[in-house]
Amino acid sequence: MNPEPAQPARSSEDKEAKSLPVEETPTGMVTLGPEDVTIAIPKLKPGEPPTSQFKADSSAQGSPTGMITLGPEDMTIAIPTPSRSLPAATLGAGRKPMPMDTGNITLGPEDQTIAIPTGRPATLPSAATLPGAATLASHGGLPAATASSMASMGVTSKPRSHMESLTGNDGWIGDRYRLLDKLGEGGFGVVYRAEQVKPIHRIVAIKIVKAGVTSADILGRFAIEQRTLAIMEHPNIARILDAGETDIGAPYFVMEMVKGRSITQYCKQNEFDLRQRLALFIPVCRAVNHAHQKGIIHRDIKPGNIMVMDEAGKAVPKVIDFGIAKVLEGEGSGHTIATGVDQLVGTPGYISPEQIENGSSHVDTRSDVYALGGVFFELVCGKALITPADISAKPIHILLRDLAEKDPPKPSSIEPSVKGDLDWIALKALERDPERRYGSADDLADDITRYLNFEPITARPPSRRYLITKFVRRHRVGVAAAIAISLAVLIGGITSTALYFEAERNHQEAERGREDLRRSYSRSDEQMARQFTERGQHNDAVAYLARSLRTDPQNDRSSTNLLSLLANVHLIRPDTAPLALPQGATEAARIVVSPQAGRVVAASFIAPKAGAAPEPGGRRQTISIWDMKTGERTDHPVPPEVEITCLEVTPDGQQAVIARDDGSVELWNLKDGKRRTLQPLMPSLVTCIAISGNGTKLLAGSEVGLEGMGTIHVWDLRQPQEPAKVLKQKGVVGEIAVDNDGIFAASIFSGDLINPEGEDGAATTWDLRLGQRVGEPIEVEKGLLHVAIEPTSELIALGMNKGEVFVGNFRNGGEVLPPITHPSSITSLAFSDDAKSIVVGDGGGYVHIWNLSDGKLRFPTRPHDGEILKAIPATDTSLITSISRHGDVSVFDIQTGALLSSHIEYVVKDAKITRDGSLLALAPRGMPFVQVWNIHERMSGRKFVDVLDKNLITRIKGPDNSPDQLRNSEAGGANRKKSLYAAADPDGTVFIYDAKKLQPIGKPFHHPPAVGACTLTQDEKFLITSGRDRAVRVWDIASRENVVTFQHHSYVPVIALSPDDKRLVTVTDEGEMRVWELASGACLTPGIRDTPRSSQDEEGIVVARVSDDGANVLFRVSGHGFFTAAMPPQGVQLPGWFLTLAEGIARRHLSADGNLQDVSLEDYEAAVSAVPKKPAPGEEIAFKWARWLLTSAVTRPLSPFETQTFDDYLKSLKAQGSPAAARELLRYRPKDKDAAERAKLLVPSLPK
Repeated sequence: MNPEPAQPARSSEDKEAKSLPVEETPTGMVTLGPEDVTIAIPKLKPGEPPTSQFKADSSAQGSPTGMITLGPEDMTIAIPTPSRSLPAATLGAGRKPMPMDTGNITLGPEDQTIAIPTGRPATLPSAATLPGAATLASHGGLPAATASSMASMGVTSKPRSHMESLTGNDGWIGDRYRLLDKLGEGGFGVVYRAEQVKPIHRIVAIKIVKAGVTSADILGRFAIEQRTLAIMEHPNIARILDAGETDIGAPYFVMEMVKGRSITQYCKQNEFDLRQRLALFIPVCRAVNHAHQKGIIHRDIKPGNIMVMDEAGKAVPKVIDFGIAKVLEGEGSGHTIATGVDQLVGTPGYISPEQIENGSSHVDTRSDVYALGGVFFELVCGKALITPADISAKPIHILLRDLAEKDPPKPSSIEPSVKGDLDWIALKALERDPERRYGSADDLADDITRYLNFEPITARPPSRRYLITKFVRRHRVGVAAAIAISLAVLIGGITSTALYFEAERNHQEAERGREDLRRSYSRSDEQMARQFTERGQHNDAVAYLARSLRTDPQNDRSSTNLLSLLANVHLIRPDTAPLALPQGATEAARIVVSPQAGRVVAASFIAPKAGAAPEPGGRRQTISIWDMKTGERTDHPVPPEVEITCLEVTPDGQQAVIARDDGSVELWNLKDGKRRTLQPLMPSLVTCIAISGNGTKLLAGSEVGLEGMGTIHVWDLRQPQEPAKVLKQKGVVGEIAVDNDGIFAASIFSGDLINPEGEDGAATTWDLRLGQRVGEPIEVEKGLLHVAIEPTSELIALGMNKGEVFVGNFRNGGEVLPPITHPSSITSLAFSDDAKSIVVGDGGGYVHIWNLSDGKLRFPTRPHDGEILKAIPATDTSLITSISRHGDVSVFDIQTGALLSSHIEYVVKDAKITRDGSLLALAPRGMPFVQVWNIHERMSGRKFVDVLDKNLITRIKGPDNSPDQLRNSEAGGANRKKSLYAAADPDGTVFIYDAKKLQPIGKPFHHPPAVGACTLTQDEKFLITSGRDRAVRVWDIASRENVVTFQHHSYVPVIALSPDDKRLVTVTDEGEMRVWELASGACLTPGIRDTPRSSQDEEGIVVARVSDDGANVLFRVSGHGFFTAAMPPQGVQLPGWFLTLAEGIARRHLSADGNLQDVSLEDYEAAVSAVPKKPAPGEEIAFKWARWLLTSAVTRPLSPFETQTFDDYLKSLKAQGSPAAARELLRYRPKDKDAAERAKLLVPSLPK
């Protein structure tokens, strides 16, 4: 196998992997000694005189040393002395260095340095010269640009070096964007006006993280936010066009260039009156609410971040910098405060009191409502709450304290003409208590709209006089007539009765006001829960939904969301309390867990007690074993001067395997504590161990012995008393991989990384049955770190420290794929369980899943915070589980695309994931405890109904005598009673037809660029269409207006209405199913992915229909069959004990002061004990959910509504006998040979 590290052809999946850092061509690093000579040729600034900081005389005393950072236009020449053996700098086989390569050279006092400017005319007005200096005419490898771009090249508003410090490429980002001039700068980022030169030419705005910002937290969340921002589609939000990293790895956003003025300046310049200003402000509130629905909180709303543009003679406000403040913690222009990560973010006068008092961790959507209130205040009265003069006159902490502790003034105290409704609107938006503010930005916009329409506002409890005043203003003529008619009656004198009814009405109005406020609080928590759900923070979402339902038990949306979330999403959570290490241990060095034995095993170093005699060798290790249920620990000291080098557990979970640096390998029975030392001992320190998936073979590798060879021992664990087979390889055994059946194994030697003349790396494959090599060892360059083996296709994969992965045949060493390159060193390597992919984790925190058939990315690369420690396929499943150094955990299903992720607040020293991917054993760095986390369980799933060739769902088309458009439309639909038909043209034009007359009704609807599906409600009032714009739209048939929009992450080809027309089922082309409330547009479920696909090109769900009773949705999966899934329950009132149980399962709840807090295992167990034995009337659904959630995932039914056990369901699939049923059985029992044979007979066919 010839390891040519050439990047394979990029696929469409590659292009979508926005989070993958741009690959950098490596630089050559040369270590220079005192006998070497160095010539560094930097580029001098214009007019800078030559200086000689480093003298040529190597013997001169006091010559300084230093680091010289060379840019892309500089040259470096390293000249080793002939007396020294120095290898050539390696740039990678077959790879040529690009003109932009830079490098750092450490100079010693004996080295010689000559500085020579390049004198490039493209960036220097006049070339500075030195005697004998060469003048280099170069463009520094800049990409091709437009004529206007080339004409202005080198002319910027700031020195070139400033832009280069951000981009590493002379002001260019890749070959697409050229920075022109700086627009603004904040604490963590810089915004530039830039020119995009391809694929189209336009001016954009680019925000780049400043050089030097290296916080993993900030950069990690920046990468996550890039994907989040892309889902916002709103005409009043500045669009994010692109995102990525510069050549030096600095993250950036590309935004549309908003040419305009701030909303306050625009209103002043154009002399807008009050009503015009308010009308301009309403779409701003709508835009902010749109972002909130997408899970994005701005955190720095102010006039400067609301720009107004003139488009076709119309003023259009645009909200800019969405999400940036959240990621970058307080950057922006003006007086933005940035006091540190997760502390205080915002601008005085717009920053909410809860932010001031508690920091940004307490920010929610209501904080943005406060900021909108600040902008509203300024628009209404012409003066900001906090002016620059206030900031100059008072210390900032005094201003912030006043904002947090004092009520804001009324706008009428500054502008008396606005007294009344506008005062109340402003004061409600600026309430110091977030619970008393508007529940959403939409609520604020609605109240302003009411004011403009002379309707009663909700900002204060409406008195009788107030309501009458509003009514009179809207109906002057009618009221005057009514007064004239009723005057005689009123004069009749029914004063006492009128007073009685007035008191009663006031009492009822007060009660209604309290109820409205309570419902508003509940809706606000429900909205926050949806935001957490969209961000994948499901545990936090449960806490908010529980509080929402305690506030308003009648909140149907909250109860439906909570039940759906608990049924469909596994909540990653601790499975044990923190298990304390022995006294004197500061952290565990190694850890394993056995769910079968219920034991956790860890090795830790024990510091000697104060005043005690030091241990031989300086420190001593102890092996600790905990009972997972009771937390009881037993300690087993390791002999002095002996260290544990490897720790594993056998696949059956019954024995721990412990290897030590004295060459011994022991089996510890985790039930009875018996130990066995395997024979013979290894000749030296044990470097690695591996166990076959079936538990029959144990392999251990060692350092080189006396004969200079590395040793591998192979034991048969069925006969552990028998001596091991002994295998020998070149060099230290760095890692061993063994197949599931214990037949083939591969071992690697990393190479001699210390001696430049030492040996290269090598990989050897072994037939364990014969104890012999398979083929010849595969030679690679130094830096071989990881190996994986796939016996069915006889594949071997090798991971290098330079980021390459080589995949070849282990018998002949031939390449199967071109070498695959990655941004950083390979830290984890494995073949997927289906043998179709190679799973790679790297030091940059990315998990890559490559398709073995073509060498292309199978899915977009997924980022983590910190290097990947483990990225392993779970046995007999399609799951890939990963854990990073900084505690990011993810569980990804490579068949359905379902992703679970969570962040554990620890830096990880060591971690182990069980073979089935269900548990994670964690040893935090610097923490005197270990812990086990539950990271995956089988949740609610689809149920197989019938084979493919049944006609269970009829495609709706027009009758035979209907127009061609109606009969032949690919996107056609009808309401359930078939009184109306809909048909879409390819351009997104939709016509509605009367079923009796077969004639179009009214004007067509337009949903460009194309419509994928359409349907109509039974009452003939609404049309629903799904478009290629990733939106599902509800149209009012009478007005032809789009009244509700459901935005998705991808195209929606399938929609289905419930029989009562209240709920809508949508299915994306990626297989994600959701259920929505039609009237409000609220999502009632998380995104549910339960449709396996062998590739992204394979068709998934092609048609769906909700059952007549509304309880289930029936759908057809291409190539699989017909299935059903339960619709989320509605109208369920959940009792308090169930809400407490839900918080316990999520391990999260909201405290009385609104802070998210962890729920202890003791409190969770108490919540489980509080579940009643029998349901009380009205609690049947809650009881059914609780029983299902508390039943083992191995045995519980497919869903809470099912009564058939999971094992009985699998038996029914086997008994059904069809190839389609066999294929579904293989999802859960992939090793069922009979099912595998029957599934091969499946021939996908269209329904009759």
